[in-house]
Amino acid sequence: SQNMLRNSGFTGDYLSEPLADEEVIEASKELYSDPFDHWTKSGTVSVISLDRAVSGKAVRIEGALSKIEQELYYPMIEGEEYVLSFKAVSMSATSVSVIQMTCGGVTELVSIDTSEKRHVIKIKAVSSSKDFTVELFNNVPCVIYDLQLERGTVATHWSPSFLDNSSDRAYYQSLKYIEHALNEGSTTMGGGLV
Repeated sequence: SQNMLRNSGFTGDYLSEPLADEEVIEASKELYSDPFDHWTKSGTVSVISLDRAVSGKAVRIEGALSKIEQELYYPMIEGEEYVLSFKAVSMSATSVSVIQMTCGGVTELVSIDTSEKRHVIKIKAVSSSKDFTVELFNNVPCVIYDLQLERGTVATHWSPSFLDNSSDRAYYQSLKYIEHALNEGSTTMGGGLV
């Protein structure tokens, strides 16, 4: 079974981000491998480093109605069974985080406490939707990682989507860029290869 969520490890695509000539670079501008590639975020959402995550990254969601969304590459199939798995922990020692997860026309509320654990949700799609949303339902921040949506009923160990770019592929793409630039002789040196 394959992970239907792209960039669910929040590592980006390992490629340089495009930059227009007239664009002003702000401190918040990602110039390499945007960790929210394929995701839309709203509210207070950030990517953090987390050794326990398979990818080494996790998403921190804080503030009521903060969320991350993704349009799936392939739509879910109405009537088919899917399994959503992820690990999560509440960032509050005294309160439980509540997140709302929506996909395939199904919405589930999940309580997340301070004991870090894997959550597995089995759903039967009621629509052929391509939308996937994780939203913080209350005002208690949480950290989510190893997020995976699969067709079927068995949750497997987290892996990136087969559609995701890997760091190995990005390395060879950058070598191809350098080779092309050197062979074509269209380089300018101003502190580096441009």
